[in-house]
Amino acid sequence: MLIILNVARKCLECVINHGLVGGNWKQQILWIDSQIAKVKDMIGPFPAFAEALSAIGVNYAYIIEQDLRNNGYCGVKDNPWEAFDKLMKGELSLPDSVYKSELTHYRILWKNTLSNQRQVLELLSRFEINSEVIKWWFDCPDCYDELLNNPYIISEESLIENYLPVTTEMIDLGVMADPKIQGKWTPKAPSLVESVIDNRRIRSFIISKLVASLCDGDTLISANEIELYIKDCLAADNHQLPYNYLMSNKEFIEEKTVYLNTDDRCALQLKEYKEIDDYLRKIFKGRASKDVKSPVKEDWNTIVKASIDDYNEANERCRNAVADQVKALEMFCSKRLSVLAGPAGTGKTTVVKAFLKSPQIKAEGTLLLAPTGKHEFA
Repeated sequence: MLIILNVARKCLECVINHGLVGGNWKQQILWIDSQIAKVKDMIGPFPAFAEALSAIGVNYAYIIEQDLRNNGYCGVKDNPWEAFDKLMKGELSLPDSVYKSELTHYRILWKNTLSNQRQVLELLSRFEINSEVIKWWFDCPDCYDELLNNPYIISEESLIENYLPVTTEMIDLGVMADPKIQGKWTPKAPSLVESVIDNRRIRSFIISKLVASLCDGDTLISANEIELYIKDCLAADNHQLPYNYLMSNKEFIEEKTVYLNTDDRCALQLKEYKEIDDYLRKIFKGRASKDVKSPVKEDWNTIVKASIDDYNEANERCRNAVADQVKALEMFCSKRLSVLAGPAGTGKTTVVKAFLKSPQIKAEGTLLLAPTGKHEFA
């Protein structure tokens, strides 16, 4: 809810700043501000406490949490893990509870839960995530140190692996100190994030941008576009992105991405897709270097001319164009893999039309993956 209210606030601020629509929008912002305050009052420092209990196999997790609160053992801004620990040690009593017969099993479970596992559970319960996400991280002890040092990897991995996406903003609420939400249980180092330009947070934004761009068929995003996106994310908090930030933090950002440089520009790509690119490039280069076993033998000159509307033999430009197109056909009909590329108007479509008119090609069959104008996938 806080994230939704903050997005609404940012939208209204844009309306005001750009003068898009007249009206008393500042009054609306004041209303949103009052709602944010109410929500913060209702949220505790560990909103996913019950989900964390469910993740380790505790039944009635939400009822247990409610019983601890209703019996005065844990207030809204208190740490429910302390109350639960006392319950597991027998220091608290919840008589006539529906789960009474199972408490013995939970006490054994909790007694055998290691200190680093408890630490990870407590951290994960700071975020509004479900038991499935919590269990995934809890079952990955090799990740504990990295997770405690950088909780934003929860967002990064959920986006990359495409399971139950967790946003950067969701992590913000658990790692940025806000006593109005967390009371005295504000996050501590090493998980604590004290600045909106913390490189852990910024890298999470970069990952989210790269993943979102995949839906548009883009695996490469220019550094300039990435910077503009981050600046836009920071603008709502009235913060600027320091000069040359992506290069200054390159070593850390490259743990999850790859920087691809040309003479005058730089782009970023997720490591996974760089590995895919490298693999496909190796395969394609190998195929492109080999000749086909049975080259297509056709009178391409006649076929190309028949494929051109209003072909004029007397026109030198027409004759030269046909010669180039015939050469292209002969070249890519002789290799196991060929790429036909060229600016608009150079005859790519004509070459393809001629190719498809070949009786030999028709007999073997063709598969068209994209029509003209739809072939550019980054």
